[in-house]
Amino acid sequence: MASGYLAYDDQYFYFASKVADNTPTPGTYRFETRNDDEFFYPDVAYKPDANLSFRKKDGKREVTENDQSALQNPNGEGRLMHYWEPDDNNIGMGIDLNLPTNKTTQVAFYLPNLDTYFTEVEFWDLKSNTLLTSENCDKLWNGCYLVYELSGNIRVTFKGNWWYNVKLAGVFFDKKSNNATSSSSAFPVRQDFDTKGNWKGVYGKDGFWVFGSTPNLLEGIEVQATEYNVLIPLKWPDGVRHFSYRKDPVLPANSAGMGFATDNVQIAFNVIPIGEDGYGSTAKGTMPKYVGYKCTDYEYALNQVAPQYGGGTEIWRLLVPGMPEKNFYPRQPKSPFDGSVKNGKLAITHEGNTRITECAIPWSELPDVKKALDAGKTIKFSFRINDNGNMGNCLELARERSVSKRNSHAFHAAWKEHWANEVEFGFDK
Repeated sequence: MASGYLAYDDQYFYFASKVADNTPTPGTYRFETRNDDEFFYPDVAYKPDANLSFRKKDGKREVTENDQSALQNPNGEGRLMHYWEPDDNNIGMGIDLNLPTNKTTQVAFYLPNLDTYFTEVEFWDLKSNTLLTSENCDKLWNGCYLVYELSGNIRVTFKGNWWYNVKLAGVFFDKKSNNATSSSSAFPVRQDFDTKGNWKGVYGKDGFWVFGSTPNLLEGIEVQATEYNVLIPLKWPDGVRHFSYRKDPVLPANSAGMGFATDNVQIAFNVIPIGEDGYGSTAKGTMPKYVGYKCTDYEYALNQVAPQYGGGTEIWRLLVPGMPEKNFYPRQPKSPFDGSVKNGKLAITHEGNTRITECAIPWSELPDVKKALDAGKTIKFSFRINDNGNMGNCLELARERSVSKRNSHAFHAAWKEHWANEVEFGFDK
């Protein structure tokens, strides 16, 4: 919910809004000083070798007691489905084990069937960096335990593919009396599809780590996630302009849908008659306003500037007569009209769950609006509220009003839902 307030005097046009907002943000860039080069790759960049790098990230799913594929909670009733999976830059993850060398330890790795199709498992001697054994697991059913007898310093790696990411939910230890044949060894025992999440009394008599709970390991057993990153250098060709984005662009109108969203307000004026604003009034053979049409002459973004970019606020000029329509991507060609409103005033504050925006824009910035005021004419005005917590909601003054219809030309950016700037106001004292 939002409310807007309009006023004026001899020097300024005033706008204020009160917005229900319980997800405040620190702000965005100061676009006047945005470093456009940071959005593009440098002379040398690096990417992980997807086949040789092993790094994990944590994930979880909410489960119920009836989900037999979820592991029993070691600390009481209920079940857990926390897991490791490869991070976003890799297809593999690993677990490093430090186990006794004189006797083998039975180790069971629990692989839940969560969006997983194929798992390649390898066992490496960490001291000699040699491959001890490997296997492929292409059926997980309702969860599979890969059970091995291991000794020494072992790295176990799990690789899936980009579409079906391998996951590991727990590891369980049971000491054996079998003598180890070497300081590091790995022997397959079985694949267990029957136990599913009911590991208590079956595995883990001598230690366990159910992810999402505190590890319970005996002395002489050490476990940690593999952190092994092999980087491939990528050198930009000499003499070629750096044109590939290294991250999503951040735009002054709020670039939701490209990995970034913040809180802000946009205001827009429609004052120049259709057909007199530098655009054709209608496509040949169609009635006016039959398709998308230009309904905004002046548009501004009212932005909070994040502390790391200097703090404060910025009124950014999105559109004025004569300015080419664009979205102000990094390195997009500039026009003489680009920039912030230097002699404007903007304050953005939060009071509890209410975001308050107040701005003053000098009439010198809005000459056609001032002419309409002096001539006693009406103007068309709209504002748009952007909330990082609900960027899919179109909160515009003209939304669903009988005088308006959906029209992408009302506000930036044109790929969002907008409503034609057709709500009309008169000036009063």
